[in-house]
Order: sequence, then structure tokens, then C-alpha cells
Amino acid sequence: AGLFYLGVTLRRMGQLNDAESTFERLARIDEEYPGLVMERGIVLEKTGQADRALANYRAALERDPDNINLKVRVAAAQVLVGNCEDAMVLLRDVIRQARNSAEALYYQGRCMIQSGQLAEAERVLSLAVEAEGDNGDYRAYLGMACLETGNIERASLELQRSVELDPTNDIALWQRGVLFLRSASPQAAVRDLERALALNPGLHGVYHHLALAYDQMRRPADAIRYFELAIEHNRDDFASQYHLAQIITDQRGTRAGLSAYERAVETGRRIEPTPRHFYDALFGYGAMLHQVGRVDDALVVLREYLSDSPSTSVDREEARELVRTLGQSRTTIN
Repeated sequence: AGLFYLGVTLRRMGQLNDAESTFERLARIDEEYPGLVMERGIVLEKTGQADRALANYRAALERDPDNINLKVRVAAAQVLVGNCEDAMVLLRDVIRQARNSAEALYYQGRCMIQSGQLAEAERVLSLAVEAEGDNGDYRAYLGMACLETGNIERASLELQRSVELDPTNDIALWQRGVLFLRSASPQAAVRDLERALALNPGLHGVYHHLALAYDQMRRPADAIRYFELAIEHNRDDFASQYHLAQIITDQRGTRAGLSAYERAVETGRRIEPTPRHFYDALFGYGAMLHQVGRVDDALVVLREYLSDSPSTSVDREEARELVRTLGQSRTTIN
């Protein structure tokens, strides 16, 4: 009992490595000690070992298939490893049995954010906060959902409260940085974003927003550096690739920017659903190909743009004129 309660105390104090080693010692003595699987798993989750936590939870759930708390822990670990589809099945089952399970509502809300169900995520996360208002994580993700639905006042309140509850909450700091960024306060954004990154270097989305902040501050070298870091951590980060292409073109000219545009377009073509601003990038790429004299390539890209872009796309008329002009020049040459 002494080792178990020592491990719990260390976990609550944030001394996760010591907590993990304490629980490992207890497991060697009594692997079936009541509550050990749950506490040990929570530490594994918080130390980036969600796969190990999930394996432990699943094994325990097989022995006790009606344990609601274990179902929540399995679902939590599934969310952390990116398997929201299976997590949602378990979470719905838990909520049917315990409608006010704050943790189940929280993880359900996180999955909804990931799948783009933002209004529903805001509703569900509000319920989690109502059930357990002193949890900084719940408020951080509610703030994130509110930010995405445009409920800026609520987002600001929730993120501020989350940071007050836990000044080391990396998600709250990240999202508050995004809020500052959207309100044209890039210096404040940089302070929060750099703190979030120092707390959790694996929070890759922060790199993109730091780059945007430095771009707002007219510090292109720093913006380029952070966009490149964002892409290094996520090769499919279309938004960073597109912004990087724009800055490189502005700073170094068309020829330097052309390869960056090509990379962004290649990424955008393989992502489903089509990312926001993909057709802006596609038109820009076609126009740049024209500028460097690659007429045939420009025609292919601009025709793709005219074929696939929404009828409301702002560059369609210019694209039609370019295709007409390039087509005529190609006919004249031939």
C-alpha cells in the first residue's frame, strides 16, 4: 500500500519519472494490486507512452469487461495514439451508462475537434467543464473548440482560466497564443507559443503558429525557420508549405519560390479533403510557371485549376485569360 500511495502522490506532484519507477517496483511485487493498472497507465499516458498504457488497459479490460473506468482509460489512450474511431465507440457506451462522466465527455470532445465537428465539440466540452470546472485540460480544449467556432469571448475566458489553473498547460498556452495571433498581437502570441513549445517540444502545431507570428512581426527569416521546422515535423503540413512558398517568393524571387510552390501543390493534391487555400496555391504555381517561361507546364496547371476549383474562386477570370494568352502563344510558336 505504501508504494502505491507514494506513486499516486508523485504522479499528482508531476514527478512522473519517479512515479513510473515506483509503480514498476510495485508491479514486480504484486501486478494485480487494486488500482495499479489505472495509475500506472495514467503515468504512461502523460510520459508519451500511450501505446504501452493502451496495452495494459486492454489486458485489464479483458479481465473486467464491465469496468467503466477502464473503458474510459482505454478510450483515452486510443485518442492519444490517434484512434478516435474506436475510442468513440467506447465513449458512447460509457456516456450511455454514466451521462455525467466528465472525462468521457472530454475525450469525446477531443475526437470531435479532430473530425471537424466543432459546434458539437463545443457543446460536449462545455458539459465536461460544467461537471468538473477545475480541470485545466477540459477548459483548454473547450477554448480550442470555441476558437474554431468563432466564439472568441468564450475562448478567451476558458483559455485564461485554464492557464490560471495550470500555468504549465501547453495546450492552453498554445491556443491562447493562437488567440493573440488572430487579434493581431504577435508579440504576446510569441511569448505563449514559445512557453508551450518549451513545455512540450513535441507539440508540432506550435511551429506553424510561431511562424505566422513572426511573419506578422515582419521577421521573415524567423518565419521561414519555423515554417521549415513545422514541415520537418509534419511532411503533410500543407498550410506551412504554402505560407513558406509565399514568403520565399517575396524574399528571394520567383525562381526561388517556384520549388516551394511545387512542393505545396504536390502535398495538397494527395490530402483529403482538399486543404483550405489549395486552389490559391495551385493558381499561384501556374502563374509562376508562366513567369519563368514554362508555358506547357503552366497550361497544364492552370487548366487543372479551372477544371477543379470552385466557381467562386477569385482567380478564375485571371486564370482563363492566362490560358487563352498562353494557348495563343503556343499556337503562334507551333
